[in-house]
Amino acid sequence: RGVTIRLVAACIALAVTVCQSWTFLAARQEFGSRRGLLLSVLTTLMVTESLPRRILALDELPEWQGRYQDPENKGCKREVRISGLDVSINATDGKPECGNGEKERNWTSTGKLSLAWYDEMTVDLRQHYGPEKVKVKWQGNGMVFPDGNKWTKTGNLD
Repeated sequence: RGVTIRLVAACIALAVTVCQSWTFLAARQEFGSRRGLLLSVLTTLMVTESLPRRILALDELPEWQGRYQDPENKGCKREVRISGLDVSINATDGKPECGNGEKERNWTSTGKLSLAWYDEMTVDLRQHYGPEKVKVKWQGNGMVFPDGNKWTKTGNLD
């Protein structure tokens, strides 16, 4: 499944690159032949080679959706749901932890998966007293926030 997804992602990246080349050259009207078009596409591919290479470099595309453990909020709910590129986080915070009778506060967050980099997402953490645009990266078995906090995936959602 992961290989198929990577192949589809690489094909999409190639199609985007070809479309960018076509649009750029159509605006300049610099290709008068198929050879000119082919040269421009190859040049653009060389310039933007990091996109397919980065997609193919992933061992497996991250499966963001699931339950997580947050070391800074032990026992507190951390659930990530994905629908297309839309991200929804449902969570609780406790003082100092959750599940031991402490007062808990629910919070939610929304965001978007990166279309260009499948191992990144941007989330709005204002309800969690954070910034509006936080870039979160997938690393191994979980998601890492800019401050270094890593939520480790513990399971799937029902």
